[in-house]
Amino acid sequence: SLGQHWLASGSLEAVWAGSAGCALRTRQGQLFHGASISLQMGPLAPGSLSPLQTALVSMGAHAVRPQDLSSVVWVAGHGAEVKNMELADRALLMSLAPEASFTTVQV
Repeated sequence: SLGQHWLASGSLEAVWAGSAGCALRTRQGQLFHGASISLQMGPLAPGSLSPLQTALVSMGAHAVRPQDLSSVVWVAGHGAEVKNMELADRALLMSLAPEASFTTVQV
């Protein structure tokens, strides 16, 4: 499954550090993963990147358009900052690919 791919990719370390990660699947079956990049001021500080943002950078580097997304699995621990990041990523996905699914897995 998409979540198993992400977990096997080694990005689980980001979750253990109190952050989050995600795996994206395109309509063509391509898989991309991303993890949050947080500054010492917190995951939502200016300059920080969300899991979806880092995965979108990877997609762009492979010339894949955001409109080609079919699903996102978002994996994170608990906490208000992580929940706010999840909500922001969910809104970002809906603005780029409204038909794509967004599933959250809490670990």
